Amino acid sequence: MAITGDGALWAWGDNASGQLGDATFKSRYSPVKVLTDVAAVSAGNEHTLAITDNGVLWAWGNNDFGQLGDGSNENLCAPVKTMDNIRYIDAGYNGSAAIKDDGTLLLWGYRHIHAPIYLDEKLPFPMQDIKDITSVSLGYFHSMAVTSDKSLWAWGLNDYGQLGNGTGKDSLNPVRITRDVINVSAGESHTMAITKNGQLWAWGLNKDGQLGDDTKTTQYSPVRIMADVVAISAGQNHTMAISADGKLWSWGNNKNGKLGDGSTRKILYPCLIMENMMLP
Repeated sequence: MAITGDGALWAWGDNASGQLGDATFKSRYSPVKVLTDVAAVSAGNEHTLAITDNGVLWAWGNNDFGQLGDGSNENLCAPVKTMDNIRYIDAGYNGSAAIKDDGTLLLWGYRHIHAPIYLDEKLPFPMQDIKDITSVSLGYFHSMAVTSDKSLWAWGLNDYGQLGNGTGKDSLNPVRITRDVINVSAGESHTMAITKNGQLWAWGLNKDGQLGDDTKTTQYSPVRIMADVVAISAGQNHTMAISADGKLWSWGNNKNGKLGDGSTRKILYPCLIMENMMLP
């Protein structure tokens, strides 16, 4: 999914569950326009969320676990309006999250992403434990959120230390991990966070080097990776980052060449891929 400068939303790729939103279930090998006046988009496993300029939330794609938030389990191949007054979204593996204008966090879909209990919610429900949330990131089975005071909170599955609280114990309720965080990204079983001074920290599963600390050692507490970072994205088992000088870095699993270094070898530390990237 991509948004162009005029606010048009474009989609391409697999479309078996209608996740492209072009009113078909046909896969696309080139971009097709889906919506206009789009402010933000997030692509999950097989579903998509988008916010238009007026704060309306739209959803489409796979709905087996209620991840579209429309109260059904019907897959939708075209955008459906689900909520108003939304300013932030994140589409997870089989679940979804949105932040309302008042800072309330709403969650729906496969609840194992939000807490280790095997239930699903077809309609958004508010997270009552923490308030004034500015951003959220859903991993496969754990969740991370940043509040207005830059506190980082975590909950869910923690078998590989992906919550970052120094243990391997799951948490049904949010636990505060650290302060001074401005950005967080949750991968499948690892987490990356940027503090306000530009320091990048990582924790969780590290069997493919996705933490970037030049080891394959799983970390149950945050470890410092690099400085002067302005953007981060944690994939299933690899990580991408942009530094303040506009350089793109990647590390971790490199199957199918996903790191972009011209090889398929695992990389255990940040590797320079490109320069002159647009800064957020």
